[in-house]
Amino acid sequence: MIKDRNIGYKYKTEFMSAYTFNYYELATHIKGTIGGASKLSEIGALGVVGVKPTGADDFARLTFPVPSYWDTENKIFVRCIWSDNGAGGTAGMEVTWAVWYQEKAYSTAPTAAMGTTALDSVIAADAHTGVADVIHATKWGAIDAGQIASTTDYLTVDVELAADGNDMDPVLVGIEWAYVPKLTSGTQVSDLADPTDA
Repeated sequence: MIKDRNIGYKYKTEFMSAYTFNYYELATHIKGTIGGASKLSEIGALGVVGVKPTGADDFARLTFPVPSYWDTENKIFVRCIWSDNGAGGTAGMEVTWAVWYQEKAYSTAPTAAMGTTALDSVIAADAHTGVADVIHATKWGAIDAGQIASTTDYLTVDVELAADGNDMDPVLVGIEWAYVPKLTSGTQVSDLADPTDA
């Protein structure tokens, strides 16, 4: 029996590879001085590449239209996918990623500086497994329901290496979003619990 138009929607996820970020060939899109060198790095010899910040406070930038299938009247979740690029280290060493964003209309430009709107639920520090070259996923951060205005045409998202106290030199593989799909007019009614880090 159909209970209503919102039939137990599950979160959908979307991955955006750091390889597609806008900044990686342009030093002007990195906070701090990097000398114009390419910041893409292969993880071990695994054929997987990502962006390697030079240190804490560097950030990578991605700009994209707000997807029509995101229901922004529900929470939008995001997490970072990363590796240590062979730095090894010991289990428990932590790295912290921060995600910032700008809401923009077409015919306007994003600011060159890192975005100032933080996630409503920030991404927690993520611990190293102690094994080199593995792919890690942070816990989820979130943009609260209704925070992305309906008038927003595009988002400029900055992913910052906020802390790397153990000098693991992590590599950002990409970011993953989780959202309730927008399949009907109006807000999608969702009673889903927040996604876990699994």
